[in-house]
Amino acid sequence: MKDNAIYRREVWAGSGEPLPSISFARVEPEVEQPFPRPEVTSTDTAGRVEPPTLVIDLAACAQALGWDHMITYARGWVPHARTGRPLAGVRESWAVRLRREGRRAVAVRMGGAWVSMWTWGADDRFTHHQGITAFREAIR
Repeated sequence: MKDNAIYRREVWAGSGEPLPSISFARVEPEVEQPFPRPEVTSTDTAGRVEPPTLVIDLAACAQALGWDHMITYARGWVPHARTGRPLAGVRESWAVRLRREGRRAVAVRMGGAWVSMWTWGADDRFTHHQGITAFREAIR
């Protein structure tokens, strides 16, 4: 038996007795919306935005320790951790990207907080650091 919104199916058990009918709601396919393009990517060269003082301080500290550094800026939507859908509102992020011999490191500042800090290298695995103090220690 069909109606516009629900399909019903009668299920029979091994004993020959019918089980109660089970309703299966019609599921419409979810239309995928394209993820919004960033307003500014970390590779854009046009325009000039002044980095926050804490970003400059981290880059200066790394330079004093012998790291080559690059500060990048991006502005756009951030994906939700579970669904991957864009969070409401545009976010700005700053990345301090470091390179020394075979090692690399990156620290990302977004919304007034350090949100992601990683180090890695040819002889080292990717290591996530909890907090900027641990990151600063790791790049010594």
